[in-house]
Amino acid sequence: MKDRKRQRLFDGKVQIITAPEFQKLVRDMKEKLHLEKEQKEVRATERKKKADANAALEHWKGQLIERYNENMASYNEECATLAADGVPKKFWPKKPTHPTQGRKAKQLKPPPIDSPLPSVPTTCPHRAIANADLIVDLGDGPEDSEYEDFEDELDV
Repeated sequence: MKDRKRQRLFDGKVQIITAPEFQKLVRDMKEKLHLEKEQKEVRATERKKKADANAALEHWKGQLIERYNENMASYNEECATLAADGVPKKFWPKKPTHPTQGRKAKQLKPPPIDSPLPSVPTTCPHRAIANADLIVDLGDGPEDSEYEDFEDELDV
């Protein structure tokens, strides 16, 4: 049987309004109504969050398609110039792949919005590669360098 929106307070019998059973029944009805309102609000926030995520995904896909169209335009121009020069087709560049079609499209995932930046592994610091912008010399001069007499060793 379906759960009805309204609950019957009176079953055809006289009820005493001040009776604890009746007051408990009214209190339970109010609590149930309050819980339903809270659940409705939670579902609304989840729907909004999902809609925002879908909008971000569509925007990201739109950017990919736009970049693909630009790449295709430059590819077509390059192919036209190569064809005019008489270059055989086997030496032409490869056509850009479509971002939403083919095998690579399933592997393609949008970057997570709220994820932290990837960490640099420090387990093997001698193998870690850092950009030139990240390398900072903290020494005051050549006397602080641990490689100061390294050049003398090479002159042997």
